[in-house]
Amino acid sequence: MLTAIAELCEALPEVESARSRGAPIWKCRSKHFATFSLNHHDCGHVALLLKLPEGEQQRLVEMDPEVYYVPAYYGPSGWVGVELNGGAEWGRVCSLTLAAWQSAVPKALAATVDAAPKIPAPRKMKPEEIDPFLGTRGAGLLEGL
Repeated sequence: MLTAIAELCEALPEVESARSRGAPIWKCRSKHFATFSLNHHDCGHVALLLKLPEGEQQRLVEMDPEVYYVPAYYGPSGWVGVELNGGAEWGRVCSLTLAAWQSAVPKALAATVDAAPKIPAPRKMKPEEIDPFLGTRGAGLLEGL
């Protein structure tokens, strides 16, 4: 999942990856526009957090609260969480990522890209990939406690 998200973000001009508080993030010209969130604080989400234009967060969450949500910490600044492991249409994820990038960069740079990158959709993650304690080995460790 993370590989596909990285490919998607890094296919856009001048994007660089970094880590912030342990999470992979992507920025362009020092403007942070995307973060990968894997079960952050046991929230259960496998998500891409995107800084979208004003008003988009509320519109998306109201449109489909199973796919879009207001993420902890990021939400008050207008970021939206896109649930990747259950229902988000990959083409829509790509389009929203482009919109987040375009809203973060100067207009002249934003105008150089008119279509979202074509990156193959990732496979859904298994529960034990999200939380290691859900797998056989993790369950055994917990039982031993």
